Amino acid sequence: MLREEVQQLKYLIEHHPDRVKLLHENNGLKSEIKKLRGSAKPDSNQQKQLARSHQYTLQLERQLRHYLARGSVSKCSQGIYVCVCV
Repeated sequence: MLREEVQQLKYLIEHHPDRVKLLHENNGLKSEIKKLRGSAKPDSNQQKQLARSHQYTLQLERQLRHYLARGSVSKCSQGIYVCVCV
């Protein structure tokens, strides 16, 4: 019974819309960074863009970790456990 609840809660956290959105955005930024690093000779604008993308990726990762750490679980009136992330 407890294992089922844990699995259900993991599923709720893994499929939370905000988490999925942040992961998708993070992966897109990582792809952009790889593309920029793969350029033959990055000019100063590309280097600046790469630095901004890298900082933004790090920021998203921190937000995601914070979001997951602050997630809590509550039971609604129908007896269903719900992930409440504030």
